[in-house]
Amino acid sequence: MERHRLVRSVFEQVRELPPADRRAAIADVCGADASLCAEVTGLLVADARAGSFLEHGAVAALQETSALVGLRIGPYDVQASIGAGAMGRVLRARDVNLQRDVALKVLPDLFANDSDRLTRFRHEARVLATLNHPNIAAIYGFEESNGVPVLVLELVEGPTLADRIGRGALPLDEALETSRQIVDALEAAHANRIVHRDLKPANIKLRSDGTVKVLDFGLAKAIEPGAGPSEVAVAPLLTAPIASGTGIPLGTAAYMSPEQAKGRHVDTRSDIWAFGCVLFEMLAGRRAFEAEGVSETIARVHTADPDWTLLPATTPPSIHRLLRRCLDKDRKRRLADITDARFDLEEAALAAPQVAVQSSSSKNGRPSSAVVLTGLTTIALIAAVLSFSRPSNTMEVYRSTILLPGLLHRVAGASIALSPDGRRLALVARDDMGRSQLWLRALDSQSAQRVPATADARTPFWSPDGQWLGFVQGGKLKKVAISGGEPITIADGAAYGGAWNQDDVILFTQSTRNLAQVQASGGPPSALTTIDRNAPEPMHLFPSFLPDGQQYIYLRRSGSEKFGVYLGSLDSTLQTELPITSSNVQYAGGYLWFARGRTLLAQAFDVRRRTLMGPAMPVAEDVRIDTTFLRAAYFSVSAAGALVFQATPVESELVWYDRNGRPIGTLGTPAEYADIQLSPDGTRVLVSIPRPNTVERDLWIFDVTRHVRTRFTFDDVRLRHGAIWSPDGTQIVFASERNGRVALVRRAADGSGAEEVLLVDEFDKELASWSPDGRFLLYNVRQGGAPPSPWVLSLDGERKPTPFSQPRAFLPTFSPDGHWVAYISPESGRNEVYVTAFPGPGRKVQVSATGGIDPTWSVNGKEIFYLGGGSLMSASVTLQRDAVAIGPVKPLFDLAKVGPRKAHDISRDGQRIIAVTQDLAAASSPLTLVVNWQALLKQ
Repeated sequence: MERHRLVRSVFEQVRELPPADRRAAIADVCGADASLCAEVTGLLVADARAGSFLEHGAVAALQETSALVGLRIGPYDVQASIGAGAMGRVLRARDVNLQRDVALKVLPDLFANDSDRLTRFRHEARVLATLNHPNIAAIYGFEESNGVPVLVLELVEGPTLADRIGRGALPLDEALETSRQIVDALEAAHANRIVHRDLKPANIKLRSDGTVKVLDFGLAKAIEPGAGPSEVAVAPLLTAPIASGTGIPLGTAAYMSPEQAKGRHVDTRSDIWAFGCVLFEMLAGRRAFEAEGVSETIARVHTADPDWTLLPATTPPSIHRLLRRCLDKDRKRRLADITDARFDLEEAALAAPQVAVQSSSSKNGRPSSAVVLTGLTTIALIAAVLSFSRPSNTMEVYRSTILLPGLLHRVAGASIALSPDGRRLALVARDDMGRSQLWLRALDSQSAQRVPATADARTPFWSPDGQWLGFVQGGKLKKVAISGGEPITIADGAAYGGAWNQDDVILFTQSTRNLAQVQASGGPPSALTTIDRNAPEPMHLFPSFLPDGQQYIYLRRSGSEKFGVYLGSLDSTLQTELPITSSNVQYAGGYLWFARGRTLLAQAFDVRRRTLMGPAMPVAEDVRIDTTFLRAAYFSVSAAGALVFQATPVESELVWYDRNGRPIGTLGTPAEYADIQLSPDGTRVLVSIPRPNTVERDLWIFDVTRHVRTRFTFDDVRLRHGAIWSPDGTQIVFASERNGRVALVRRAADGSGAEEVLLVDEFDKELASWSPDGRFLLYNVRQGGAPPSPWVLSLDGERKPTPFSQPRAFLPTFSPDGHWVAYISPESGRNEVYVTAFPGPGRKVQVSATGGIDPTWSVNGKEIFYLGGGSLMSASVTLQRDAVAIGPVKPLFDLAKVGPRKAHDISRDGQRIIAVTQDLAAASSPLTLVVNWQALLKQ
């Protein structure tokens, strides 16, 4: 009873003080008695909601919990008391049914007598029971003993993080791993709309197997009073005091956010503040906000910044940035989502000396691969890394990721371009309607900016001083100042850019497919290379200047299957072939950079001798490769030490939907699907899938009923764009490369019999549709950088191809009666869906109004489905022999296009849709940024 009177005396003294003075008074009166501080604080909380504490006898309830040792609560034998706080006592118990040890949190009798609060507590316990996460101590159940509420919790053995910090600051790798697991726990809680409100080292346990467990999730929220703002702040205060070096208990005051300390509304950003405090303390060995008393601590939280000099000198820039964002006193500027912290921690782990990026070694001892981080995060740490003027051989290799404003344009490596100083990135991104736009992003910024008046731009490249961007738009070579202003036309007749040297000479690919040079100020271009007209579809692409500004390298396509890298000079007609035959190539920092398969390589190059030296060294695996006729890798490299590339997008799924967009089934396992075609009877699905570790694709046929996948083409076939079923479903026509030429090939759908070549010539082809009477094939021809043109192949007689009546029709599709064709055309300035008569000529009718692609007819010809604005659209159609009328158009459900190839099809009755489904962010994976690649190659 002496203890009871002492608690009552202190409580009565403190209760009479203004609320703002109570914290300091508790510390002054209680001194080093942490338990006394906790009990008095609990009385103040109770008093604010229920009047005089003595009316409820909660002190006695707290004291009497020790008498529970040796008794049984439900199926739990109480073995020992293992902790106490203002809100109750924690007991160790044995579950006699499941034969496991548990922790029991016994709450004061006060709460059993408050029906409203007990109801809320029961509800909160049920919510917390849904948090099944390895880094959160589990809640097993809820019991009552003589009216006293009891929580049954996972018993976590091991020291607390507070105990660990008491032995000194944690090494960086240990702190980062501990922090990562704390972030995982908070992320899971926040996703379930649960706020911890009392995160601190004392509530974090460290198991011997390395697992981190966060305790007391949601408890402070569940038991805090709800009557006033000041009470909200008092609830978590001093719930588990930790003695400081001076012996003054500070409790959780050192981890409370400014808004929490003021008693204002608390949300997940208060947990983020507390996480910042915990991370700082792990690294520094001292609290971020430390003072001699509670009131002084709260004052520091409101007015002072942490002493950043306490952090170790080896702390990575990303952790400095993370801490400042977590501990911003203005919660509107604070880190908004704990998920964002994960990627800063991952970057720091890669940058830390003890976990620096390493390359596995091959048998000859040289690096065989580089580890690539592909997370979703901002890259502000690069601001510090890029401050060097000359790469240092002692620097570590840093990796980060760059989020894209849209899907990268499919002109492969020419869609992204690093500035010469490696500080800015230009890129061409397109939306799901296929509209491209030029964007500019500083690497120390978190967002990209649109470059005005660059719609449908392609292939950006930089001036040597980094002040101008060159690009191609509408068949014209243009430039635009990065400081602003309208684009300026340099030359006509351009297909692709470009390289720009110190003398203001620009190299670009002309519409005639050869390389030309022109002054950046404008003027007539002059041919630099000559096309071999005897080669099938020749093209010269992706020029890159060597350091002298006279010599250049480029990719020469001499046929569908033949690529070569050539070295030339502005002052000579001599062309030298280099032993690189796999992809586009860039020169930077003494190396030639190129891809072989999906591996990005760098090989030393002697400019004076014009020769490659040593072996090609792998820099990154699984780099994305363009699957069109260009066969180029998505990368850009700067001599200043920066490298950007895109990884191969993650695999997708084939998902069935009904007309309302409800998923009704899947087909097969995840893969990189494309070229989707349902058979006419709907029982089979034709798809293309890449071969392992290559960009080559094969056709496969799914049996819809049995879910069995059968391979249709094999290694002897180099598949081009798409394939189509015959009207009766017994045959398949596909395009493939044959000895440098592209053939349309017919084969029985069951794989039997010999194949039949229908047409072969030097032009790349994309199959579109087979007429219902089986007499005609519609396909598109691609010639260099020119827009695809539509052609008709008659399967009768001589099989002579003829141009389709609409010269700008893309992917024309026969109507069920064969008298009409739906197609895509960009003639209005954007892709729209049209209908015209077959074989034509005839009047065309526009179907879509706000953009459309990939039209498909219903079996009765009364609907045209197409993709528009990220949705699957349905347009009603009335067909007559000599007229067509378009009725109402309505969206069915959201459906994003995945990749440049055909990614969905619709059953003949229009009731089921099969689509390649992929998260939009995954479909266009972020770019990977590598800083100081020189150090990587020296490993």
